[in-house]
Amino acid sequence: MAAVKSIRETIDPEDTLPPVELIVDPSKRSSRGTVQPRGMLIVSDGEIIGSATIVTHIRGGFEHFNGVKLDSRYRGKGYGMATYLAAIEHAHSEGREWRSHDWTQTGAAAKVWQQFIDSGIAEVVEPLTYVGTEENGIEKYTSDIRIPPSSPTT
Repeated sequence: MAAVKSIRETIDPEDTLPPVELIVDPSKRSSRGTVQPRGMLIVSDGEIIGSATIVTHIRGGFEHFNGVKLDSRYRGKGYGMATYLAAIEHAHSEGREWRSHDWTQTGAAAKVWQQFIDSGIAEVVEPLTYVGTEENGIEKYTSDIRIPPSSPTT
């Protein structure tokens, strides 16, 4: 029987993505209740390279990003994917599913989600659908895509 690959091994088999960790932003207030957004700092090699908000849905048993902002110097270099993987691993360690945002994603997020779909780790409930471009030029997509803790791998 073949060994089951982790999500990270499936997405980054050559271990080429940069190191990223998510640290609770001490300047942001945490929330209590059944829906808990929390501000996170995206850190690589000890440097803050961006920020994100992770929303935990306690009753639903899932988490998702509600915004990821990387410093422009780190875009297009694997830091976004590494950020998603760190968040997914944390959600799964807590027994929670990781999902696409329940309303919209940017074009950059849609590319990450498409990689998850293409690799077979994501379950598509509603496919990525282009909904328009904002005045600032950012493309927006809608979807319902899920990565459960025991997701299938290739």
